[in-house]
Amino acid sequence: MLLANSEFSKKLIEKSYKKPATVCYLGVDVSLFTPQKQMKPIDVLFIGSKDNGYDLLEKLSKLFGNKLKIKTIFREGDKSNITDKELVKIYDKSKVLVALNHNEPFGLIPLEAMACGIPVIAIGEGGYNESIVDNKTGFLISRSLDDLYEKTNKIINNEKLRKEMGRNARENILQNWTWDRSVERFLKIIKYAK
Repeated sequence: MLLANSEFSKKLIEKSYKKPATVCYLGVDVSLFTPQKQMKPIDVLFIGSKDNGYDLLEKLSKLFGNKLKIKTIFREGDKSNITDKELVKIYDKSKVLVALNHNEPFGLIPLEAMACGIPVIAIGEGGYNESIVDNKTGFLISRSLDDLYEKTNKIINNEKLRKEMGRNARENILQNWTWDRSVERFLKIIKYAK
């Protein structure tokens, strides 16, 4: 049996290997990734690499006249020099996370941000389509600077909307994306595979 972390990954596996796959979504540690209720000095948080979506963030910064307070955390491979506890504090100081990767197979970073009550603006590609509820926990957008600008402006300048989306994001994580839910899904898959 082949397991995939998203429907998007499942389709890639089946296309590449001509074998069926079953989706078993990952989860988030909601006892660690939780809202901290800090001030929000960071307008936009980006976690990723310079060669996967970062160019769109650079253009966004210029469009805002470089007045946008952006925090970037660059990962080399799957590594960064920040602990999960430090990451929680950074999430909590941010108004919005932007997820701009090209066809991200799953996207654990948006789940961590949403668990911390942070809305997400993501490119509507790949696994992002499966975890972000458009207009509820954040926004799914086209790979368009205009869309990114509009949605970023909307979230960072509307505290009521930002808080509502943050609450929705946290609730969605608690209902659907915890490690307990992931284990339940896995056990159900194993049970029916016999």
